[in-house]
Formats: sequence, C-alpha cells, structure tokens
Amino acid sequence: MCSSDLVGQKLKVVEITSVAFFFVNDMGAFICTNEGNKYGLDLTLDKLEPLLDPHKFFRINRQYIVSFDSIKNMHILSNRSIKLDLVPKPDDEIVTVSIHRLSEFKNWLNK
Repeated sequence: MCSSDLVGQKLKVVEITSVAFFFVNDMGAFICTNEGNKYGLDLTLDKLEPLLDPHKFFRINRQYIVSFDSIKNMHILSNRSIKLDLVPKPDDEIVTVSIHRLSEFKNWLNK
C-alpha cells in the first residue's frame, strides 16, 4: 500500500514501508516518513486505520497511528500510561498510549 498527496501542485506517492507514523493536528491528518518528511492526507485516521496492516501499525490514541519500527523506546509513566519515543521525533513533546488502548497495545507488541 502507498499513499499519495498533493505537494504544491504535484502529487506525491509515499510507499507504506517508508511511513513512520500518521498523525493529526489542528491543520488535518498527515504522514511522517522515516526520513522525517511530512505530507498531508485526504483521509481521517478513522478511515485510514482499517486500510493498514494491523501487524505493522497500531492506533495508540486519537492523534497517532504508529509503525512498530518507529518505536525507539517506551517509558512507563504509571500503571496506566506508557510514553513512546518515536523515530523520527514528532512535534508533540509527549506521545502516550491511550489508557483505553493500553491492553491492546501490549498484546500488539507481543505478536
């Protein structure tokens, strides 16, 4: 699978193997590649999520779908919270796994 996006007046094709994570902010949904390049998406994360390989990508919260390969480190903040260090580093200072996704996330890591 690959994604495409308009960059200026050009259509950009991004191979799924080069995607580190997908994220949303006030401006919309975006792809962040392994090289740190960011491109806008026409899809919401809700519509994108079922299209992705569930062995490779996991929706950790409302703002992020991460690739397994983009997770550099994990830090337990409490019994109910895990902070992720992603590569490349996202603009958000702290990226955490949602409390509602924590159990599923742990199962996903063990697959």
